[in-house]
Amino acid sequence: MAEQVVILPQRWVEDYEPMVPGWFEEHAPGLLRKVPDFTRWVREICENVRVSWKILPVRIEIEQSAISYAWDGTTRHYEGGLRGEETKLRYLCGVDKTDSGPRTNGWFGPRRQMLGCVLRFKYWYRGIKPRGDWGNWLGLEEDPHFKPGVAVTRGGKTIVPANQISADCLRYTTNIEAQYSLNAVARRWFPEDFEDQTDPLGFGMASVTKVSGTSVTGNVVSFDGGAVHVDLGGVELAIPFSEVCSILRILW
Repeated sequence: MAEQVVILPQRWVEDYEPMVPGWFEEHAPGLLRKVPDFTRWVREICENVRVSWKILPVRIEIEQSAISYAWDGTTRHYEGGLRGEETKLRYLCGVDKTDSGPRTNGWFGPRRQMLGCVLRFKYWYRGIKPRGDWGNWLGLEEDPHFKPGVAVTRGGKTIVPANQISADCLRYTTNIEAQYSLNAVARRWFPEDFEDQTDPLGFGMASVTKVSGTSVTGNVVSFDGGAVHVDLGGVELAIPFSEVCSILRILW
């Protein structure tokens, strides 16, 4: 059995954590120019649902590169340009954007996307139906296939989630490789929440891309001391989480 791993910290969904003032201004100025009400929406949603605000920046970065993208009309995603940006906002968290296309009557637009995302992790995946306007309209229930300690294998790759939010990440996103990038982004921005979690997520050989755009390829052996440790054929390189943009596992 593969080692159990933490993709995201469980406390992010169990405890309310107020937003750090100025975080989005520092990390996502382009997004705030595009959507002036964005920080207010994040604050209100997380305060009302009682989750950590940290869930949302890591989620929208993985789904749409919404934090790192400059929002300057240069995107090549979707239709490209300004139209592409509107589509990125429409599907900001990937909520109700299924593999077969957008879900009829789905929750689209940035505010509803973020609300639908945290409601899934907090209530809907537990089969809980909260207040009326948060109704679990899809009728989601607990799924025994997505529980701590239950292995999830896709494309020949296996992750055994160590906590419920990690299991729910595997339910939320079908792509196994996306879980590695999600974990890397979360560790880069919020390393203090992973101080007691040194599991290497079973990466093995991977390409680690830095924020600067350069990348290194080697055997990712651990996450420890605030850094990703990569074995480059006998020489171990420690890359600080703050410098890591993404980690892509290499499939042989």
